[in-house]
Amino acid sequence: MNTPRQAAHSTAADNGWTPWKVLFLAAWVAQLVFVVVSADWLPAVVVDEHHGGKTWSRDAYLAITLFHSVLAPWMCTWGVALIARHLQFGLNLPNKDYWLAPERREATLARLTRALWPLGLLILAVQAGGHAMVMASTLHWAVPDALPIGVGVVWVAALTVWVIELRRSFTLPKTAAPVAGPRSRAPQRRPGR
Repeated sequence: MNTPRQAAHSTAADNGWTPWKVLFLAAWVAQLVFVVVSADWLPAVVVDEHHGGKTWSRDAYLAITLFHSVLAPWMCTWGVALIARHLQFGLNLPNKDYWLAPERREATLARLTRALWPLGLLILAVQAGGHAMVMASTLHWAVPDALPIGVGVVWVAALTVWVIELRRSFTLPKTAAPVAGPRSRAPQRRPGR
């Protein structure tokens, strides 16, 4: 059993600078810089042929892309952590009652926060890829037809691995008692039996 000091230290270390968090933050900054720098390459009217030929002014496209580039990664990382900490009824976590019990709550929240950084990277990859495809269609870059499909397959595989790993890390330990649920009723006996 950890002492309160050890538990506080491990929780602080879990929410500190991990390699995944550093990689996420570096990729986030790079993606935002990519959007801002590449905006000068776009024409005054941006046409996205991959989404039904939507058109935007360059400034509107830049504003929408930057808004999504800030909001979506934040929501998938710090936003989920905020919900987990303060609005637990909105958290869909395997075996939530067990893992968020008072004696495990802080360690669980720290572990969940660590698991969100790879998800943030996957969201950044989608956003950077979407912006690159808009750039390619607007500027008429030659993109092999198989490239978006191949990248999409790799992305879905990575997301699948992330989901499996998250579910695996929040399975009930073998020593944990199952959470009490509704009791099953004994079958009714008919009179005369």
